[in-house]
Amino acid sequence: MTIDHVSILRTVSHDLGRCVEANPTHPIPACPGWTATDVLRHVGQVYAMVAAIVADRSTTYVAPGPESIPPSDGLGSWFSERRAVVCDLLSGVEADTPVWTWSSNQTAGFYHRRMLHETVVHLGDIEHSLGRTPTVDRDVALDGIDEFFGVVLPFALARGRSTLPSGSLHLHCTDGEGEWMVRIEDGATHLTHEHAKGDVAWRGSASDLYFAAWGRWSTAIEALGDPTIADQWKSVAP
Repeated sequence: MTIDHVSILRTVSHDLGRCVEANPTHPIPACPGWTATDVLRHVGQVYAMVAAIVADRSTTYVAPGPESIPPSDGLGSWFSERRAVVCDLLSGVEADTPVWTWSSNQTAGFYHRRMLHETVVHLGDIEHSLGRTPTVDRDVALDGIDEFFGVVLPFALARGRSTLPSGSLHLHCTDGEGEWMVRIEDGATHLTHEHAKGDVAWRGSASDLYFAAWGRWSTAIEALGDPTIADQWKSVAP
């Protein structure tokens, strides 16, 4: 499975900007206390942080400059510039180029992937708040589930940003291939791709499982197993 993360990022970041422009004050239940405008500010600031690192090909952390501060007026233009800058920088750097990241993957490829999923999840938040059913391309969803359980969640748990569930989770795609088994071993999560019995099982489309991993539950998912552990997994996303 080969995904052009940056090409898709250009599209979904544009969609995010347009969606917020049309609904700037709409409350976002997935981000309590935030409106769509707050989501746009957040994502734009993340883009600015990544752009500062990638622009210098820095292998140490580089703080963004004043461009990372959202303006009181002209937020849409500011976001458009932030998305254009980060997309251009990411498209111009090879995935294996060494750069600083917060993960064990110290290459630009980490940001190719991370910026796409950061954007897709928050675009889904806004769409859901508007009564729409957010969906994501199946290959992107599979990639994002891998990223969440293999990269994002272990980082969040190690730093106390999430609480370790007390039992295992199995995810099973109903719209094609795709299975994940997340076990708890030695106080950490361990991810494999296999058909196995977990304390909790989720069955659904790749898109629905993707958003569920990030704590955006869908009633379209069939949930089986211990309800207490199920609730822990539903809320484990940082």
